[in-house]
Amino acid sequence: MYIKELQLDISYTFLKGIVNQLLAPIVHILYHLTLQVENILESLSYTLKISPQLFFNSSLPAKLFSTFTNYDEKIQAAVNDAMAPINTLASRIEGIRDGLQRLQYRIPMILDRFRPYIEHALFDNARYTEVYLYNHAALALLKETDILFTDINHQLANEQAKAIDEILLNGKAIDENNLLLREQVELGTLY
Repeated sequence: MYIKELQLDISYTFLKGIVNQLLAPIVHILYHLTLQVENILESLSYTLKISPQLFFNSSLPAKLFSTFTNYDEKIQAAVNDAMAPINTLASRIEGIRDGLQRLQYRIPMILDRFRPYIEHALFDNARYTEVYLYNHAALALLKETDILFTDINHQLANEQAKAIDEILLNGKAIDENNLLLREQVELGTLY
């Protein structure tokens, strides 16, 4: 099972690096873009809100006109009505900016929470267990074959025929290959 955890760690680290490399700059750029749009909308809102007051307080005739009429209140009400969509847009942009800022700081935590799903996608545990059991069965068969082959080699070792000598010579190579195969299966299964 050690190889499974090792492969999962390598894959997860690779995926986390790629996501951080690709997603973090995009989120950062979007955050600064929304911050600039929010500042522009706030400046526009402030400018529209203060412009009637500046107009009616900037000169003496305008001041007198606003004192004796309610025309300045009507203009201020019209400006406030015109600013309602701008204020709504500004609050939505602020919410998006706040969400992007949270995303920017929480990308590693989000990826950590996706780790079980990544593990499931890479290693369906039922399939991995089947492979593990197949490898154990193969290992048992290899050990049994090795015992049988060693027994045959010992029985034929006392014979002096030339064909028997060739079989023993080739048998040693087969025995070495069998040992190497068993070590590889053990390495892949048990560690």
